[in-house]
Amino acid sequence: MKTVIDTGNLINTQIQSHEIKDIFRIQTKDPAKKTIIVDFTTVLRKEDFLEKFRKHNRDRFKLTTEHLKFSGPAKPIFVSENLIARKKRLYFLARDAALSNNYKFCWIKNGKIFMREKEGFKHFEIKSEADLSVITKSA
Repeated sequence: MKTVIDTGNLINTQIQSHEIKDIFRIQTKDPAKKTIIVDFTTVLRKEDFLEKFRKHNRDRFKLTTEHLKFSGPAKPIFVSENLIARKKRLYFLARDAALSNNYKFCWIKNGKIFMREKEGFKHFEIKSEADLSVITKSA
């Protein structure tokens, strides 16, 4: 809980303990990377936290464990939405397709996967693997 609240303070969003419904760790292949899952009480709170984290990393400096005063070497802190297995796989495939087809942007917002070829181009949603095959054929 303290780590989440401290992260919120660093990105200028005050998180109260009553705004967190549940918090827990999940098993990972690498014990050095300890994933924390936070379930906020409202989707609006979650979206606000994610947006402020992205904005902070984009406009100021990327957060590391050093900023949270963890001992040891500084490691980057990643914050993202927790997706169901099907969406995780689709996002993995979308990132791979974006890389191999020279798409500059691939991201998740509100649990939806989006891509954009270049700055200023229109973005589109990836709903299935069929959407990726269209991208691959057009390149």
